[in-house]
Amino acid sequence: AEENREIVFEVTKSFYDFIMTDDMLRRIVQPTLLLWGEKDSFVPPMRGRQLQKVMPNARLEVIPKASHCPQ
Repeated sequence: AEENREIVFEVTKSFYDFIMTDDMLRRIVQPTLLLWGEKDSFVPPMRGRQLQKVMPNARLEVIPKASHCPQ
């Protein structure tokens, strides 16, 4: 329904308006699994590789043939 699309848009927009700096990401010390779709054109896998380099205990898994929402 149209109202559902508007809600999803607002939630998504607020998520992407939030910017995490490298300093913030370095403070995430818990083991973190980053799942990325190989064919994600919205947030390319390159961004996952950048996050993995900054986050001390991150592991990146790229899912072959998957797009933006691999789950």
